[in-house]
Amino acid sequence: MAERIAVTVNGTVYTVEIDHLDHAQGTPVEVRVNGRPYTVQIGQPAKAAAPEAGPQPAAAVPQPPPQPVARKAAAPVPAGDGQAQRVTAPMPGKILSVAVEAGDQVQLKDTLCTLEAMKMEMSIAAPAAGTVREVHAQVGENVVYGDLLFVIE
Repeated sequence: MAERIAVTVNGTVYTVEIDHLDHAQGTPVEVRVNGRPYTVQIGQPAKAAAPEAGPQPAAAVPQPPPQPVARKAAAPVPAGDGQAQRVTAPMPGKILSVAVEAGDQVQLKDTLCTLEAMKMEMSIAAPAAGTVREVHAQVGENVVYGDLLFVIE
């Protein structure tokens, strides 16, 4: 039976479901946040930055993927080297349009989709040239920070 935990992050409440928490520290664990699946690492609670803030359990907050969003990437990894680029949502918002399909060829900084966040439209750009392998973004879908939108190889 899954354990349910309510977690508040930046004023937004998320329902986190954890099936089994008996894994060793550092082992990936599957969780669901508001019904969406994530793989997280279980670790020690983070140390508080200020004395008034208490420790927060590491398993309760989805871990962002290791690859940053295109606008924040230091240097894009060229496609064709076998390493896939994961394009994730840089902030919560709503997908307004999707410009690519699986199998499409894209160039560095090509628009993949448009995200509406805080009444502003933001183009999500390709972090590298390559082939779109997976499209997870759907028009009208609400996304949160770190949600996987595309995979490019």
